[in-house]
Amino acid sequence: MLLHRLPTEHSFALLDQLSVDDLPAEIHADPVIPRGLENASHLMPLMIDLRALAEVQHSALVDWLEASLQRCGESPIACWLKTQASPTRIRSHLAARLVVRSGNGERCLLRYYDPKVFAHLRWILNAAQLGELFGPVSGWTYWLDGGWRLASPAPRAAGRAPAIDAQQGEQLRRVAAINALLAELPASPDADAFERSARRLSGYIARAQRYGWRDERDWLSFGRLCLACHPDFDAHPEIRRLIERLADDEIGFADAAALLEAASLKEIADELNAASTNHMSTGR
Repeated sequence: MLLHRLPTEHSFALLDQLSVDDLPAEIHADPVIPRGLENASHLMPLMIDLRALAEVQHSALVDWLEASLQRCGESPIACWLKTQASPTRIRSHLAARLVVRSGNGERCLLRYYDPKVFAHLRWILNAAQLGELFGPVSGWTYWLDGGWRLASPAPRAAGRAPAIDAQQGEQLRRVAAINALLAELPASPDADAFERSARRLSGYIARAQRYGWRDERDWLSFGRLCLACHPDFDAHPEIRRLIERLADDEIGFADAAALLEAASLKEIADELNAASTNHMSTGR
């Protein structure tokens, strides 16, 4: 997608105030603020009305975007939105969806405008919830793994979308850890491959959490061993003994795992792979 077409093919653009501090002076952007959070406006996304840009502003925006991509390989624009809605309506819609209520009643800020969050919402939320998020937006273009991705909403169901349930809340809380592991893997070629990788990593982290570990370092160490050694490496007796000793030794899994030697991990992987092969052969 050519850069100069992005502002003309979309109606609005959203920026993350926390990561953008060099917006061209020619470009006007307004914060999108949920009701009751006016004092936190500095944490909220900024919205640019692309349809109101003069030619000189359009050029300044494209030049800024191109320079940022060349300098750091990341887009300063969080997402581009296609819609027929007015600025007032779209701002109201977006503001209302910045705060979500989970199944246990907890209210939290949903950074849906962040591409590294939005990409996960596409598999964490159900169709009704995604439809509620999109609302009047017919196209959502976001930057991920070095390229622009276009997402379209599913047909909206009648009635209000259900609140975020407990499982979805847990998945959302894993997003930062999932992204940390994704950053160590090759870029996903498409949205489907990204979703498969994200779901797999979420499962690894969930397994680490079931051991009672609260430190993200432990989750990431566990996930890395699932990737590098074996997806079920913790089923091996040696690893099980190591995990059982953690409480007595009062150290975290990440510190204990760092002492595992490469040769030992290869032996564990070979034994688990051999056991899996023998089980499949016996089952025929």
